[in-house]
Amino acid sequence: MEIVVKNVSKKFKKVTILENINMKFESGKIYGIVGRNGSGKSVFLKILCSFYKPTTGEVLFDNVNYSSNNSFPKSTRALIEKPTFFPDLTGFENLKLLASIQNKIGDDEINSTLEMVNLSGEKDKKYSEYSLGTKQKLAIAQVLMENTDVMIFDELFNGIEDNTVDKIRNILLELKNQNKIIIVTSHMKEDIDILADEVYKFNNGNTGGDDYDGDRLDNVVTIVPSNRPDTDKDIYTYYPDDAIDKTFVAIKGEAKKKLRVAIANTKIYEKYFEDVLKDVYDRSLDRYEKLEEILRLAVKEKVDMIVFPECYLPYEWLARLYRFSATNKIAIISGIEIIALNHSDENSFQKDILNLTAVILPYKINNYSFAYMAFHEKIHFSPEEQRMVVNYSHFPREGKTLQMFYWHDVFFSVYCCFEIASISLRSAFKNYLDLFVAVECNKDINYFSNVMESL
Repeated sequence: MEIVVKNVSKKFKKVTILENINMKFESGKIYGIVGRNGSGKSVFLKILCSFYKPTTGEVLFDNVNYSSNNSFPKSTRALIEKPTFFPDLTGFENLKLLASIQNKIGDDEINSTLEMVNLSGEKDKKYSEYSLGTKQKLAIAQVLMENTDVMIFDELFNGIEDNTVDKIRNILLELKNQNKIIIVTSHMKEDIDILADEVYKFNNGNTGGDDYDGDRLDNVVTIVPSNRPDTDKDIYTYYPDDAIDKTFVAIKGEAKKKLRVAIANTKIYEKYFEDVLKDVYDRSLDRYEKLEEILRLAVKEKVDMIVFPECYLPYEWLARLYRFSATNKIAIISGIEIIALNHSDENSFQKDILNLTAVILPYKINNYSFAYMAFHEKIHFSPEEQRMVVNYSHFPREGKTLQMFYWHDVFFSVYCCFEIASISLRSAFKNYLDLFVAVECNKDINYFSNVMESL
């Protein structure tokens, strides 16, 4: 495997982030990338992974240019900035869900990887219960588990204890001997000195926008758990249902005088729900083109937010919507096509059925565009849904977290269909909401519209 970077430059509007970058990465080596905050390291890694297209130049993986058609490079896994996992799934379940996309590995390989990063003892805890270091170890595990030819790590050891750092360093050195390409960024000179065969330094000649600090995104996105005692927001004083957790997500940005919200005029078929229970998936070009048509219309109409129905979006297409949201500054709320998770017991035919809703909120730092993505796991399945799931010998897995968002000076929360039949759930945030968003299946629109009007 060989990666060749030819004359790559990247501009965001008039700000030059990378200029005329030329590099070569070869199998059997570990490469260190160093530079001050804002020097373009993370932007460069995103270009390698085709998350961003270079303004000029090209990146070739064995002479193939994946960024030309927005394809993720073959046999590559990456940890860049802060990855997103499902908060109500365990560490093991998150990795299993990711592994199901390629279907190249099974439970044994996942468990082995968790052992490698000292995470076996916490694999059955929910991601929302993980510490910063534990979350980082899970992110490292998702890069390692499929044993790909190229592995990319941005700030590899953030928050990890020393004994695990030493273990992972040895793992990477062993992988190098297996002819992998490994690319690492780190602020710790010791990491680069121990691991790297070659070092590329990004400096002022590669970047514009000196005020940008890529490691301070937490200054823009704030997540406050409802049980945090020192919050300065008096919005968690009373809830009628103590079994439900509440989370407040605040994203700084300019207030909008008017929020243009679009409702996607599309139909979701009950067949999609039942087909997944049968292990049948529709990923047809026709279905994807209908999504693209709606996105094009949203841009044309200059909307600020677009809402799709319950169970609408295949999980694999989330990356497309994330990029669309960040690029076009349009928030997206969409139900995710139900996800069937196998039990850890290989002899069990029963699966956990998840009904998720994704919330993608764009924001900017100086001239840089980002998006924050959160997932809501449906708290209450309707009796009809429960019967359908049980009829296929599966289990309807229900969440326990509600989220309130603050974006462009608007407070809103997102609910999924049957949840708003619950008085305690729909009153959870009381009078603090400016906007109440619910994703529904088409056949439920009339009934739940009446419920919404009564709020």
